[in-house]
Amino acid sequence: MLLTFLPAIGSEGFEISHVNLWWLLPLPVLFAAGWIVMRWQTRRAILELVEEEKPGRGQLGAHKISLNEAGLVERTAVNESRHSWTGVDRVEHDQKYIYIYTAPHAALIIPKRAFSTLQEAESFNQLARLSKQSAAIASHN
Repeated sequence: MLLTFLPAIGSEGFEISHVNLWWLLPLPVLFAAGWIVMRWQTRRAILELVEEEKPGRGQLGAHKISLNEAGLVERTAVNESRHSWTGVDRVEHDQKYIYIYTAPHAALIIPKRAFSTLQEAESFNQLARLSKQSAAIASHN
């Protein structure tokens, strides 16, 4: 940008007719190249993190989630986490997933394809929603 306006500054002040706008032409190309490189580096960093994670040993691999009156239990090959319904922030869903937010910024994401039928997925979603609502009502009393 500086190179665009530098020739227009002379001994007689700023002269708009001397602005070299051709310096601005490569800017869109540079911005696009920067965006592409950033996407490529982000993807590469994510793939490296996934490669370091050992399947079935934590974040990646099978997670089993069960619901009961007290809350939900998440089990992996190496861990077991319990969340009471009062600690669950909210329960949401869309066409493909059920989201059980254990904090405003963290959720258990359950694919509906993990169930045998869509009806089972909807039943699980309804049970989670009703359990969360019951816990919210009980905590206010």
